[in-house]
Amino acid sequence: MKTLALIAGLIGVGLVLFSIRLFIALRPERAAEEKERREEGDGEMETLTLKEISHIWTEEDDTPSDENNALAGNVIEFTEVAKLWRKPASATDEVATPPPAFAIEEIAGFYRTMVENQRLVKGARRTVIVEILKMLDAEGTCPSVVGKGHAGGGGKVTETDAQYGAEAYSLLATIPLYRHSLAVARKFAATAGKGAMLADCLIIALGHDIGKIPSFHKKYYSTADHPVISKIVLGGIPEYASLPNRQELDAAIGNHHAITPPDELTVQLKRCDHDARAEELASFGNVGVPLLPAEQVTADADRPKTDHPLGSPVEGKFTPTTLELPPWFDADTVMSLLGEMVNRLEETPTGSRWHIVSMPNGLVFANQDALWRVIHRIGGHDPLVKLADANEEMKRNLLHTVVWELSRVRNAIATDLMGRGHYMTQTTVVTKGGKGYSVLLIPFRAEAFGALPSTLESEKPQALRQMVADIKLKIREGATCVT
Repeated sequence: MKTLALIAGLIGVGLVLFSIRLFIALRPERAAEEKERREEGDGEMETLTLKEISHIWTEEDDTPSDENNALAGNVIEFTEVAKLWRKPASATDEVATPPPAFAIEEIAGFYRTMVENQRLVKGARRTVIVEILKMLDAEGTCPSVVGKGHAGGGGKVTETDAQYGAEAYSLLATIPLYRHSLAVARKFAATAGKGAMLADCLIIALGHDIGKIPSFHKKYYSTADHPVISKIVLGGIPEYASLPNRQELDAAIGNHHAITPPDELTVQLKRCDHDARAEELASFGNVGVPLLPAEQVTADADRPKTDHPLGSPVEGKFTPTTLELPPWFDADTVMSLLGEMVNRLEETPTGSRWHIVSMPNGLVFANQDALWRVIHRIGGHDPLVKLADANEEMKRNLLHTVVWELSRVRNAIATDLMGRGHYMTQTTVVTKGGKGYSVLLIPFRAEAFGALPSTLESEKPQALRQMVADIKLKIREGATCVT
């Protein structure tokens, strides 16, 4: 029995050794077969971790750097190394589609330079861009502004363009929509360079005003303004509707006229839109100085750090920015023109209206419309003042700048009632009948108008005394208003 057990054991060991030897012998052959299978491709994708392939782009040795060799040195662009493991393009992917034909040469030229040869403008996004360009090519010769006598008739008060003055509106109406859209797209593309955001920037810029095309605007004008219509139109393009970041693109298009854009993408679109408009108006002559944030004329540090009756500027709310003073600004002229409106009533279709009213305590309160009228009278030739009519952010920034400059050079403003980030103070206007309503007003000092408070009061008409018996300051945020 022992002999049989020993023989069986030896046979078993022999079989194990033979199996191991056979396995080792077959490994090169199997490795070769596996390599051949991978090279030929069998429809399956190889999966590797970044750690396993990290040696491809991280050099551990002291290989000398070579500017002409993408694999030399210690750092390689991730986009370059990606080519080493991503799936090769199929034969169908490499078939070039014929370029679209455009009737308007400016659009054709834009496509050749900004789309056709851009490596990262491809796939669904390129399709969307081409579709928008086709819309602009077919109907984009319409005016680039809407809101006053547009195809829908009547004009919508919600349309930002309707806020332009008659002169600015008539000038911008001569700029075709396609030309304005291409100008905004070029500016927006310049902010993106040749990066991954280029295609999205082109879609947003080219499509932000597509809702102004008469056929679209006429169809939807009764329920929406042009940013909303633009989103509806773009949503009708299947490739746009399927984009994974469609909501982000919609938000930029829908909010490009917002005073406080919610994200940087929308901020950039709004800035490019504004810059294009400024250049368009400037092309008609009377070029103005850009009303953009610059070195502050009066540094914030030099301003009185008082507590504002409304409290500190709330985060997320619009806070005006001090601008570089335009060359047409003159403090004496501003105060002289404002003085002509103190305690004067204006007759309007809806009744009498006041703009600036004095009080016995030596304060003179003006609504911002009064100051804006004066700015228009002095600097109305400036294209950017014209633009500010339809750009609330720019308008407030300019008003803010002028108010604080009047305080600096003429001591004209009661700055103890205004803190940084404000150019008005909240008040309650009380009528002779005891009713009150809240309103933001600019607090001037009576002496800035070269008159005593008693003199100004003696010139106040009785009708105005009925309309404004008193103006109470809202000293605290929670103060109770008269009702």
